[in-house]
Amino acid sequence: MDREVPTLMANNVVDKRRLGLCAAAGSVLLLVAAAQAGAEQSRRITLQVGDAFEVAGTDLACQTQVGKNVIRGQKLVTCFKVTGPKLAANSYIVALGANGRVVVARIKADGNIGNPVFDRKPAALGSGAKQYTVHAGDQLRLSGTDLVCVVNNDVSGVYPTCFRTAGKGGVPGSYAIAETEKFVAVVRFDSAGKTSKVVFKREHGR
Repeated sequence: MDREVPTLMANNVVDKRRLGLCAAAGSVLLLVAAAQAGAEQSRRITLQVGDAFEVAGTDLACQTQVGKNVIRGQKLVTCFKVTGPKLAANSYIVALGANGRVVVARIKADGNIGNPVFDRKPAALGSGAKQYTVHAGDQLRLSGTDLVCVVNNDVSGVYPTCFRTAGKGGVPGSYAIAETEKFVAVVRFDSAGKTSKVVFKREHGR
């Protein structure tokens, strides 16, 4: 996991029931539809490398960059949980690269990023960086890639989900990532890019 992520974001970042695996997968299936059906005030934002966004009313944030240590050389989106200006100890940070690779790592008690606990490839810092505060229904696309993030609002709360898009669905065989205040999850789209199943889920603090 790239060590630059927490440093950059830290400089900028000034009881729901446990969600079952089936529900988590189902929520990802509805990502695009939910965003399109959101409030009129929802926005579509194009992100540049180095830009970041935090989800209003939560301690969740994401940042874009070009991978140096993990998913090297690829544009990627990394999502994580913060406590004040630092990464939340014992939480999980997840990265999704433009090449479809997903890496999840746990944050150590001292706030440093630990070794990956999930690393999977798909089957088949820029100048003038901006930071956005986003709300449920907002959609963000990383410029020059097919990576899209959608801010969901469902039983798991308000949280970002990022994935590779192909029209109205996900790229067949690719992965989607979700970072909530309770857990991190990775799901995989099927060969049609329509249905998905959870392949990794871990609750923060465990």
